[in-house]
Amino acid sequence: GDVNFANLETVVTDRNDLTGSLKLFGFRTHPEGVKQLLGMGFNVFSTANNHSMDYGLDGASETLKQLKLLGVVHAGLGATRAEAAAAHVIERRGIRFAFGGVGLGGAGYGSLSRNETRPGQLVPNSERDVDEVTQSLVASDADVKVFSAHYGTEFEVYSAPADRAMFRRVLASGVDMVVGHHQHVV
Repeated sequence: GDVNFANLETVVTDRNDLTGSLKLFGFRTHPEGVKQLLGMGFNVFSTANNHSMDYGLDGASETLKQLKLLGVVHAGLGATRAEAAAAHVIERRGIRFAFGGVGLGGAGYGSLSRNETRPGQLVPNSERDVDEVTQSLVASDADVKVFSAHYGTEFEVYSAPADRAMFRRVLASGVDMVVGHHQHVV
């Protein structure tokens, strides 16, 4: 495909000195692993999820640094609230696709609702956060606007009524597509 999207559910770093969060699973991927994904054809990623903060603020900063060095288009994780809410555009065959994302916070660091000037992500259970990402997408000059959401309860096949209502509101605002992930089911 021309646009191949994936949820990049990991910290990206070549460092071994980062302290992991106290949780059952802490994910860390070397930048070479991301290069492999790029080589397979993936060209845009969501970075807002419950593992983006597995190595705290330093891990999030490392992810942002490494993805920038690789030239990776990604949405959701940002150095500030404004960056996390921003729409990111990729163009293929003359069609512009904008991606924005929210994700369940990780290790207590994820949400930028209280502190807007440090690395983190916006969350799906905050109307303010969802609205900011939606507004950024709608304001973009893209032809196709994609809202990525890392949300929901693991292993639940159906989205909760509140989530479906949120997605309907996002679509009614002018977003073309909602892509959801996290639940570990199709």
